[in-house]
Amino acid sequence: MATTIASAIAAVLTATLLASYSPARRAARTSITRHSLTPTFITPSLRLLTGLFFPLMRRLRVVMVVGMIALSAGTWRAFRTPAGPASLRNFNPDRLADLELRMWRSYYAKERVNLFRLLVIMLREQYHYSWATAVSEAFHLARAAATFGDATSNYESVLPDLETAYTTARMRLNAGFDPAAVARAELAWWVARRVPGQNSAERVGELMAQEYALLYEVPKPLIARSALLRAQAGKLRDDTAAQPDWETVQTLLLQSFRELRTALDRNGPR
Repeated sequence: MATTIASAIAAVLTATLLASYSPARRAARTSITRHSLTPTFITPSLRLLTGLFFPLMRRLRVVMVVGMIALSAGTWRAFRTPAGPASLRNFNPDRLADLELRMWRSYYAKERVNLFRLLVIMLREQYHYSWATAVSEAFHLARAAATFGDATSNYESVLPDLETAYTTARMRLNAGFDPAAVARAELAWWVARRVPGQNSAERVGELMAQEYALLYEVPKPLIARSALLRAQAGKLRDDTAAQPDWETVQTLLLQSFRELRTALDRNGPR
């Protein structure tokens, strides 16, 4: 839809520009400038101003038309979705592991601008969003993460942002999951990582598998190993917080996303 509108705008503007500079119209303007607007009683100074005014207006029109064409092209790019099927199961596991690692590092360093940038890229590539949608939904997810990062209680305050983001995902991808259930399942393992006695990799992995099962609409045992590997990566980061072993964390994330993609492929397309 956005491509069609942008193309139509560009076509109309281009036609207008070409028509504005057709030989017949140029001749008409020249005639008006020389005859209609320069009778014998016009002073040389006014004649000079007239001669300067029309070229200036022509240049201004060119700038405006070129600007509108550029704007329509930018709009088309912003609302264009990536090529390929729009499915949560269609992702590059190595690429997502790399983005996840970089987002974790930005999150713990409180580099919120960089975290937001990486989140936009991840949403575009994993969820197959247009840039405009990716930016909009990254806002909600980043705000949820930032709010949770600063909170010491009332963790459920992040749920509206998480639910909004997953509602958009369900609509855009024609999925069947319950956004509210997925949001609560995600928050559950966020909280567990903070609570002594509940923050083992096994417990967090179990909660994460519950979210995966809801989000990808697959049996929980199918994706349990991929969730456990990701939870182990998070636990390792926490246990070495003073000097994180990012290389091993990266290896675990890579194994996790590869395992997830393999499990989803075995379950068949949706």
